[in-house]
Amino acid sequence: FFLFLFFLLYFFFFLLIFFFKQSTHRGETRKPFVDLFSFIIDIEEGSSGMELLLLWLIWSLVLLVWSRVWY
Repeated sequence: FFLFLFFLLYFFFFLLIFFFKQSTHRGETRKPFVDLFSFIIDIEEGSSGMELLLLWLIWSLVLLVWSRVWY
């Protein structure tokens, strides 16, 4: 159950980053609660959607292996 909760939280975090990137492309103002994740956005600022997907897949593999070892 904790593993499912962990992946759900991670998926929500990825969606938050994705929607933040979409809103910045439209030229909207920064949301105050998303400023917490701005250091991650700054790293991925010049990346395209394919690179972001690749990064998400790599992080998913790392988290899957880490969760298998941890549990």
